[in-house]
Amino acid sequence: MDRIDQMLKRSSLDTAKTNSLDKALEPSVKHALTFARSHLNKYYSKTDTSNVYRIAIILHPKLKTKYFQQNGWDKQWIDTALEIIQEEWSRYKGRGTEVM
Repeated sequence: MDRIDQMLKRSSLDTAKTNSLDKALEPSVKHALTFARSHLNKYYSKTDTSNVYRIAIILHPKLKTKYFQQNGWDKQWIDTALEIIQEEWSRYKGRGTEVM
């Protein structure tokens, strides 16, 4: 998401700099990019309150906590994510795998 946000930011109306992409885009396209960026950020910000998002990133074999660290996430946020996953694990460990 961070990469998408940066790409949209470069091409949106709120940047002072112009680049070759800005010159090639029509104003209506720039406006659409700004609109898309604001909507993506609106819904992406909701992942901050989602335990499932944190758990999924940490359990991802390639990402784990390295993703958060490399992308400059606050240490407290990472520690909270680790606490959440430990709490969820303790809720489910010991449960059998019975088939209904």
